[in-house]
Amino acid sequence: AMRQLIKSASLRQTDFYHHISISEGQAVRVAGQVAFDRDRNLLGGDSLEAQTRHAFQNLQTALAAGGATLEDLVMMTFYVVG
Repeated sequence: AMRQLIKSASLRQTDFYHHISISEGQAVRVAGQVAFDRDRNLLGGDSLEAQTRHAFQNLQTALAAGGATLEDLVMMTFYVVG
């Protein structure tokens, strides 16, 4: 299956995965959205609520780069480390 990988200058870059990919059927997949800014600074301090807000802002940025919005979400998986 053909897949387009997208990078966003607004998100931190990583060598391990792409934040956004679009499959042949136009499904947008977003990976690894956390509370880091593009310069790898942790945002939100020790507050789970603040970090979650920043992670969702990054999710919105990634979705927009793929031509989607939060309203287009079908499934989400969360990993919370305490």
